[in-house]
Formats: sequence, C-alpha cells, structure tokens
Amino acid sequence: MKSTTALKIIASPLLVLIISDIAVRMNLYERYELFDVGMHTLGGVSIAVSWMVFEQALFPKSDRPWWYGLIVTLGIVALAATVWEFYEFILDQREMVAWRQLSLADTMGDYAAGLIGGRFVVGWSCVKREYSHEKARSRP
Repeated sequence: MKSTTALKIIASPLLVLIISDIAVRMNLYERYELFDVGMHTLGGVSIAVSWMVFEQALFPKSDRPWWYGLIVTLGIVALAATVWEFYEFILDQREMVAWRQLSLADTMGDYAAGLIGGRFVVGWSCVKREYSHEKARSRP
C-alpha cells in the first residue's frame, strides 16, 4: 500500500478528531446542542470514506453489488461508533470529562447519527458508480 493511500485512509478520521478536540476546548458541545449530532454524523462519514479508500486499495477492480458495500461499510461505521462510545464512557467514569455520556437516548442518537453519515457515503458512492457505468456504456 502506498503512503499516499495510507494518508488518505487516516486523513478524514484524524481531521474529525482534531475538530472535536478544538470544539471541546472552545466549549462548542456545551454551547450548541446539535454540534454533537453533527460531529457524530461527520465521524460516520469519515469512517465510511476511510473504509472505502482502504477497500479500494485492497480490491481495486472489485465489482461487488451495492448491498455488499452498504452492509460492510455500515458494519465498520457501527464498530467505530461502538469504540467511540466506549471511549466516551471511560472518560466519564474517570471523570476526565463529565458531559460526554448525557443519557442512553444521547448514546443511541450518536449511533444513529454516525450510521446516517455512513449511509450517506454509501449512497453517494452507489450513485457515483452507477453514473460512471452509465457514462462508459454510452460511449461509442
């Protein structure tokens, strides 16, 4: 795997982590209630994009059906969301940050936001792939 591919894989989740760290320092999560939802959606987008770049690097000529991408990508996003929620839980239990786990409903909303972000990326990828196939078929 090329170093540029590895950079593409880690770039978007790393950017989300940096934005999140800056937001914590600026109290954006406390000031704007919906900021948390947006960040979890962006996290789902970043994990889905990273997974798709990684998968493309592993299987460059794959022609899997759309539902395969949906299931696997959302599975990866769900796994990442679970790990993130455990991370937030541990921070709360260690009293390092007291606002991360507001309630069970908040946690479920965080999962849903991440999955919506991941689903958006899968949908966009399917449309893009279908458009490129259609364009290739219409060439003389």
